[in-house]
Amino acid sequence: MKPVTKRYFKAVGERAERVIQEGLAQLNEANARHRAITRELGAIGTYGATEMLFPSEEPRPGLLFNGRTLVDEKTCYRFKPDLRTKVGKYLASTLKTIPLFDFSRFACKEFKVGNSVFGPHEHSPSGMAMYESVAGIIKGTLIFAIPFGGDMGNGNPALLEIPADLVEMKYSEYVALTEED
Repeated sequence: MKPVTKRYFKAVGERAERVIQEGLAQLNEANARHRAITRELGAIGTYGATEMLFPSEEPRPGLLFNGRTLVDEKTCYRFKPDLRTKVGKYLASTLKTIPLFDFSRFACKEFKVGNSVFGPHEHSPSGMAMYESVAGIIKGTLIFAIPFGGDMGNGNPALLEIPADLVEMKYSEYVALTEED
């Protein structure tokens, strides 16, 4: 099996601008809905898709304490719905309505460069790992890191065409872009 390497691309042109605008609009909408629902439930946020965060450990109706976590260097208390109660069932169903938006998946899908491959990895117990395409906005530029090599898990190589509006970057250019000012 071929080793996996990552190649870096920046999006240019109208599609890049459209994806940035649409993606950020969807992300902002999902975040606003998330804040509204957590506020309605009296929480300060969520932990994963099934737990809520609160500023104190005091018992809450319909919820079971499930541990502590740090958020922005502050201790928060995780609670999960107690499905043995009506309130807990209501809270669990409400948590399911919180929208999740993954900008990276959205951008990769729009540019048709979502790529998942299996390949060797020296630090994995099995010696193998899964690599996926990712995207993000760095300093106003839409950037992609796309894995090449490896295979699709069945011995067949992953074939991927890079669209013309993705311009390959050297790794040093990628690093320079991601470094903080």
